[in-house]
Amino acid sequence: MKPMKRYLVYAGKVVCLLACIAFYKSCGVRTAEESLVFTAAELEENNFSQFRPYPIAKRVAPQRRNITKTQIAIVIMVKDATNDENYRIAVNSIRCYAEIHGYAYYHIDYSKNKTLQRMCPQEDFLFARHCIMVDLMKGVPNEWFLFFGADNGVINPIRRIEEYLPAETTVDVVFYNRFYNDEIMADTYLIRNTKRSHIFLNRWAEYYNLTKDYECSGTDNGAIQKGQGWSRDGWVTGTKWFERDLFFHGWKKEKLYTEWNLPFTSTDLFDKTCSAGDFERWKYDPQFKADCLDVDLELHLFFEKSRTKYYERLQTLRQMDIFPVKFYQKYGL
Repeated sequence: MKPMKRYLVYAGKVVCLLACIAFYKSCGVRTAEESLVFTAAELEENNFSQFRPYPIAKRVAPQRRNITKTQIAIVIMVKDATNDENYRIAVNSIRCYAEIHGYAYYHIDYSKNKTLQRMCPQEDFLFARHCIMVDLMKGVPNEWFLFFGADNGVINPIRRIEEYLPAETTVDVVFYNRFYNDEIMADTYLIRNTKRSHIFLNRWAEYYNLTKDYECSGTDNGAIQKGQGWSRDGWVTGTKWFERDLFFHGWKKEKLYTEWNLPFTSTDLFDKTCSAGDFERWKYDPQFKADCLDVDLELHLFFEKSRTKYYERLQTLRQMDIFPVKFYQKYGL
């Protein structure tokens, strides 16, 4: 093994061990059975400070936690109804989540609105949806919007969107990096209803004209290209979850039992309208409820493996002299 590669592997293992020890201390002292039970006070106050997020992030300012629920909206946007059944579990879980917490909920079917099709004519729907968001934001009173593609579902309804709102009043848009490959996640974002946000989304949508002729552009994701996010790819941990999680990405019915497992007792739990505080709608298969340390260990080992592969590829590029030397120096290569 080359010295640099050996160093990276050992360093990754040390970081992983230290991080997991730190997270174990901050995960709370509940047993596996106790972690499924929450007191009335916890449900009412949303007091989950014992579950320290990964990585450790700044606490949300108290005034953001006290924001009126109706000022927050969840938006699900689809191109048409072709894949409704494919996304049924995911979409219905989010609709139910909005209902039990009192958030505004908007489900937009692009194919059913001719006006939106004229206003946002991008042939790539992934770009058009950001244009549609601007039109929605201008017409409703909500201050914050949590935008989703259709394959994100709610794994843990106890956590609330308020926890992820930035404390800084100058921040209007929040993205997160996907854990396993560091890309900026374009399929979900938090955005404040401001003129700056409208300008940003319009420019993002217009970027379609610069990418449409390139097959490897990455569409809207490529146009914007670590931290604690409100959603993650649950398949990384085999759909195992614990209290820190809120949303899981990738819930497509066609990939159920191949890329992800059903963490609930049924696929029909969220089909009917939910009422305020109806947390019992989430009936779990207990085999997927995991301990904090177990999940963090899996995540860190996966990250270590991914990061090692990343540096191996950088080494290969370095040997090919594709980029200037300065590009590699910042990685110690």
